[in-house]
Amino acid sequence: MQKLNFRIQRLWWLFPLIAFDTLYFLLIQLLVLPPESRTLSQITLAWEAIAFMVFAGVVSIYTVVLIKNLLSKRRIGILSRYLQILAGSLLLFLVIVSITMFITEYLLGMKRDLNYVIGNALIFVFHHFIVSNVFIAYLYLKESGQLKQELLMAEKAKAELKLKVLQQQMSPHFLFNNLNTLISLVDPKDKEVLGFTKSLSSIYRYFTSSIGEDLVSLEKELEFIRHYFELIEYRFGPAYQLQLSGHKADHGKLLVVPMCLQLVVENAIKHNIGNRNKPLIISIKVNESSIKVSNLIREKKNQPTAEKSGTGLKNLDERCQLIMGKQVHYGSDGGIFTIQVPFISKVPYESIDH
Repeated sequence: MQKLNFRIQRLWWLFPLIAFDTLYFLLIQLLVLPPESRTLSQITLAWEAIAFMVFAGVVSIYTVVLIKNLLSKRRIGILSRYLQILAGSLLLFLVIVSITMFITEYLLGMKRDLNYVIGNALIFVFHHFIVSNVFIAYLYLKESGQLKQELLMAEKAKAELKLKVLQQQMSPHFLFNNLNTLISLVDPKDKEVLGFTKSLSSIYRYFTSSIGEDLVSLEKELEFIRHYFELIEYRFGPAYQLQLSGHKADHGKLLVVPMCLQLVVENAIKHNIGNRNKPLIISIKVNESSIKVSNLIREKKNQPTAEKSGTGLKNLDERCQLIMGKQVHYGSDGGIFTIQVPFISKVPYESIDH
């Protein structure tokens, strides 16, 4: 549940709540009076009753917050979420208010008949319905504004990234044409040069095609990382080795942030030592809900502090949260560093919440 902050600027909602509960109490007073004596002079201000109304209003608000937080991780539609928040908060509200009222009246020695109990229950149910609906509407308007702001920031970051990439890259057609020319000039018997050139061409083609894309298929990402690691093997020999495994689901129906695996593999190579006699195994395993990348920790000595900051992983985490609403989890345990990269399933259509 959200932490309470009792500064005046955070409690502004108490003032309209007190005003509403006072008017609500006066309206109830008018309605319970006989029609022939229904005048303002017959109304009495029972401040203890109004105070209990305000207490009930505060309970309504915080039961809504509690139920909404409990449902925050569930992917459901707006209408379904609204109904569950309303029903869940009403049940919790009735329990809290009923217990409080029973204890108070018991301590004061008050006895009430069934009609009084039913009447009070209806009054407080209607009160909760009004207060909770107004508060739910306020929360959704507030979150809608925050979402618009986040989308604007994401679009701005995406535009800046595109501009940066465009400024740094060569013309793709120029490079592809020259790579193809180079391949035609290589002696077919020279397998290493031919393989290196083809792998370089493949990863650059993937890199340029994924620019501007928020998500790509896991199948393409895995194919890319295979070509990328071929270049690593040409550079370091058997010092670093890649192991791919996972369930047999259709990887073409799973979506990931582009270049995510290249970043985590590069991170492992950058921070850990591998050699011919003792190669570093980088394991990539596709689980049911994420891609698990792990390796033994063999830290390089005298590594610059800037390279240990983990900026790349933090940036990847921010991208995954902005695009998919999921976090990248990483950390070490028992001498093994593990990164959990999330993915989502490709669906025919998505709800407005998603």
